[in-house]
Amino acid sequence: MELLPAIEENVVPCPICSGRGSTYYIENGRRFERCGCGLVFQNPRPTDAWLHQAIYQPYDEGEEHEDQMAALYDHAASVLPRGRILDIGSGPGVFVRKMRALGWEAEGIDLCVGPEMRGDFLEADLEGPFDAVTAFYVLEHVSDPHRFIQKITSLLRPGGMAYIRVPHTSPIVRLGKLIAPAWNFYHTPWHLQDFPPKLLQNLFPGWNVSWDWTQTSRGAWSRWIPFPGRSYTMMAKKTIAT
Repeated sequence: MELLPAIEENVVPCPICSGRGSTYYIENGRRFERCGCGLVFQNPRPTDAWLHQAIYQPYDEGEEHEDQMAALYDHAASVLPRGRILDIGSGPGVFVRKMRALGWEAEGIDLCVGPEMRGDFLEADLEGPFDAVTAFYVLEHVSDPHRFIQKITSLLRPGGMAYIRVPHTSPIVRLGKLIAPAWNFYHTPWHLQDFPPKLLQNLFPGWNVSWDWTQTSRGAWSRWIPFPGRSYTMMAKKTIAT
């Protein structure tokens, strides 16, 4: 594993409501704050400039990544509308290749790795409309969630689907540390925030929203935890009004 450069950081208000909260958890020296709106976010957090130049270190890569994500990709293929699809944070391109093989017109974009378009989704010149936009474990890394969602909205056709997969670590982090004390639950310093489902839904007002809790093979243990602290997928269909 490559050593990370010294983290450049700044103190920020809540990226959802601009409020402030109290310390919720500290992991690997990184402080996570819980805002009154429900968001848990890293504060201080790495600057955008640091995040763009540091080499991201994922949980898994290669065949291990493909195996971990197989159930999620199968679920997405079963619910996404046919047509054009954009995968944000496409990484090694496994999902894009799968969807092309199944008949979708699929493309991807990733900030730093993979065979698809290389670049920042928020700055890239992308030509819509798309029938679906997917983001597997991306939104927790985004410093400006509102702008991210606004761009997804602008790229989707009416009736198109945003398929957003995020971790929801905060309800289980203390119990999880007892079970797996060495595990980096907030994947510090990379995860900037942790969304409860209701808060994420509120960022898509007027959309038709549904949920799925299919787990990766790594996260399958969490199904035994008797409260809602698991990764989840929000499927939001854009209505004509939005």
